[in-house]
Amino acid sequence: MSINGPTSAPMEMLKTSVLLLVCLFILFPVYLMLVISVKDNTQFLEAPFVPTWPFHYENYVTAWEYVGPYILRTLFVAVVSTFWAVFLGSLCAFVLAQYEFVARKLIFTFVVALMMIPGILNLIPLYVLVVHMDQGVRELGRCLSGWTGWGEDIRFLNTVWVLIIPAAAGGQVMLVYVLRTFFQSQPRSLFESAQLDGAGLFQIYYHIALPLARPIIGTMAIINAVALWNDYIWPLVVLQRDHYTLSVGLKYMESLNLIQYGPLMAGYLIASIPLVILFFFSMRLFIEGLASGAIKM
Repeated sequence: MSINGPTSAPMEMLKTSVLLLVCLFILFPVYLMLVISVKDNTQFLEAPFVPTWPFHYENYVTAWEYVGPYILRTLFVAVVSTFWAVFLGSLCAFVLAQYEFVARKLIFTFVVALMMIPGILNLIPLYVLVVHMDQGVRELGRCLSGWTGWGEDIRFLNTVWVLIIPAAAGGQVMLVYVLRTFFQSQPRSLFESAQLDGAGLFQIYYHIALPLARPIIGTMAIINAVALWNDYIWPLVVLQRDHYTLSVGLKYMESLNLIQYGPLMAGYLIASIPLVILFFFSMRLFIEGLASGAIKM
């Protein structure tokens, strides 16, 4: 029986059949990737859709040799960028929500305006900015080298920092928008009582605001980390081959192994494991964040 009244058995069967069909449609590529990942090329050409014996588990060893460094580098970038984006964004949102100061509404208006700009439009200005930053870092390195004999080779482009700093800055925009609304909905007396007890700004933020917003922050952190994990255009522009991240590295692996479908599918499968683990351990937090209104479409 549904909320609106009794539902006929044929209608329930139709709904169930449609849901099963959608699930099969979604999971079929995963099944295909898993099956092909243990085949050699002959097995793939003869029977691409069904498992065939023997299984070639050495495909995973070959794939790891390519994607292992990319995974570790991308993991570092995603963790560091997400941490700073969440920390700075949540702190900014708390201040904008709970404290009165000049131009507070104007600053929030600029934050909302940034959400209206497609990310691809920032590509060229951001690249020009990081090129100038790279020139400044190189000049600083030459100065340090003249004084200390160290630092001549330091640079900004083709390092993980050219990914971390823009990601940590850009990842704050949506977080500030969502959390500012959430913090404003909380009773001001809750924060004022802590202030009367002698708590400072950071203590109120850390001990009261953050625990209240934990599900929402967790949801936004997961979304931000997944976006960084799958980012392709920006790493392709600012990195060379020896510093590629996972998405660009997989594309490079595809060009090297154009007809080696087994190692290629194994590489894609290995690349998906960290995200599966992330969602498995944070599923409850993610669902709580969605249920509490972290994402409103």
